[in-house]
Amino acid sequence: MRRIIYHREIQIVFKSDADLKEQALEKARLEGITLKALLTMAMRAYVEDELEIFFGRKNEKRELSPPKRFESPIRPLKQKRNQEK
Repeated sequence: MRRIIYHREIQIVFKSDADLKEQALEKARLEGITLKALLTMAMRAYVEDELEIFFGRKNEKRELSPPKRFESPIRPLKQKRNQEK
């Protein structure tokens, strides 16, 4: 049986600092990717818990145990999807 997967795209519009956007765009171009690809990868990594959000200095030592997280409604959906495979 052939499985059909539908892929939907939407447009996201948000305000950003113009200089920051230009710097990100230039760095992405130097690395051979588009700004859209960079933002999509960041969103995907965040949803899949592969991107850690940390506010602090770059070299600041962090405690080993992560802070308490809220329970995301996405996690149960992801687990259910993995069980169906």
